[in-house]
Amino acid sequence: MKTFDRVLDKQKNIAVNEQAKAATSDKARLIAAIKHEYGFADFNSLKESEKESYKAMINEMWNSSTGLNEKGVAFINESAAVLTDKSTDEQIEKFCKKEIKACAEHIVNCMVMGKECKCLINLKKNVEEGTKKKMSNKVLKQWIYDVICPWIGAKIKSVKF
Repeated sequence: MKTFDRVLDKQKNIAVNEQAKAATSDKARLIAAIKHEYGFADFNSLKESEKESYKAMINEMWNSSTGLNEKGVAFINESAAVLTDKSTDEQIEKFCKKEIKACAEHIVNCMVMGKECKCLINLKKNVEEGTKKKMSNKVLKQWIYDVICPWIGAKIKSVKF
């Protein structure tokens, strides 16, 4: 007859193994999502600084004991990028342009009304906090221009007379 302790140990081992499998599966999904989002096939083809950046990004969204955290789930489900102190300039630019595009209508309305746009203020603050780097106003304005001009052009083309 099996003792209670032996059965309990066996069930604990099964649970730990299942949790480890789930965490490994989560990591594979996260890596696949990062590769898809940033458009590369293999980490080995990246420069060393880019490898460090993506490694920091993975560590920010996943850990071996619990698997994906909220940031990781948001990245996989919504492509919500995560910035770290090792984020590359390209990652920061992509993150900012995506956020600007999401708020384009509000940004233009604020500009027309002559008001401060809280979206842009929060964007700059979040980028600086996430990357621990000072963000240049000139660069941010250029990215706003790069996103807003085509957006306005598309809106003008859709006007019917």
